[in-house]
Amino acid sequence: MSSPDEPKRTRANFPWIFGTLVVGGVILLLTIVTADSSARLGLWQSFLINVGSAVALASLLGFVEPRLRKNYIEATTRKIEAATERVEARVEARVEELEERVESARTLFENYLAAEDNAVAAAADRPDFYTIADALVAANNAHAIDQFRGVAVPASEGIPAVVIGFHYATPVHNGRRDVLLVSPSILEDPPPNGFWAPMQYSWQPGAPSEEFGAFIMTELRNSRLKDVAAKVHWAETIDRLVEALALALESSTSDGKLTGWLIEKGPGGWALTNAGIEYVGRGVIAPAGSFPGPIISALGAAARQRRGEEVREPWMDLERPEWAEPDEWEYMVSRARTMLPGANLPVLMQPPYVASSNVPKRPTPRPPLPPALR
Repeated sequence: MSSPDEPKRTRANFPWIFGTLVVGGVILLLTIVTADSSARLGLWQSFLINVGSAVALASLLGFVEPRLRKNYIEATTRKIEAATERVEARVEARVEELEERVESARTLFENYLAAEDNAVAAAADRPDFYTIADALVAANNAHAIDQFRGVAVPASEGIPAVVIGFHYATPVHNGRRDVLLVSPSILEDPPPNGFWAPMQYSWQPGAPSEEFGAFIMTELRNSRLKDVAAKVHWAETIDRLVEALALALESSTSDGKLTGWLIEKGPGGWALTNAGIEYVGRGVIAPAGSFPGPIISALGAAARQRRGEEVREPWMDLERPEWAEPDEWEYMVSRARTMLPGANLPVLMQPPYVASSNVPKRPTPRPPLPPALR
């Protein structure tokens, strides 16, 4: 049985062929028999000759036409098959090229993710200037943390009394060397008639984590902040930083646990992102729009006063989730009021530092001296 894809074979119409041959033969015989009759018979004779010739020609065409049609179909089929093979070859070549590109992109993406994981793992195993900077650069490149402020983490247990920000950035007005900025922020109430001065330090290349942590403690004590310094646990702060960067990178490259880029990690599963107050695995709890900046707040207050309405900030109407701890919720709302205004607005003024995407260069090790020179 032939397959449906094969062309149907054309068979000769033998009844028609034999019928036309018989009729044509009889007419020709009659013409020959009557060849010696009168002129009228000559006309009939000519007529019969023409009819016989036409019938004989039709018989011949009936025999030749199936072969001609078969040859035409076969030639056309061969042309179509050849054209189809050329198209299939082009399509296969294009598909192979696209598969190679997809595989190359997948490999690059996997290498990118592996590099991020390696950077975070190295920071967890051997925290120093270079490993911490590498992890921050990976987060900067993935836009997983704030590009102008870096990321901040609690530096004390429970409800944080101190948070420390880490930002590997390029100075805008002096971009000759990237810097690793460390900025402690004291969240406790200042002394009467006093205030907490802003603090910012530069982690120098090559300095181990313990050495730089001791430097921070000394600076806090020298600033008459012994009580604050006693609450800061540097090693745990670095652990929280590594965990925060891992969370931010995971959220930026997959169906992560955070919606926006990370600005500050709070206690437990709380986090501040450009999307608002979030809880890991629960999404946005309070949107960033609930914390407008001072200009927008003033405009909104003026509009409400003109309408005779009560002047209230949007965050005042936020309700604490039933599962949230009251002190943690109050802390996150307080931090959001400080950190979130303007987080999604265009940059109107040039910031002093912009996130760096350059991995810091390690110093080239010097070759050992020859034994004779030691």
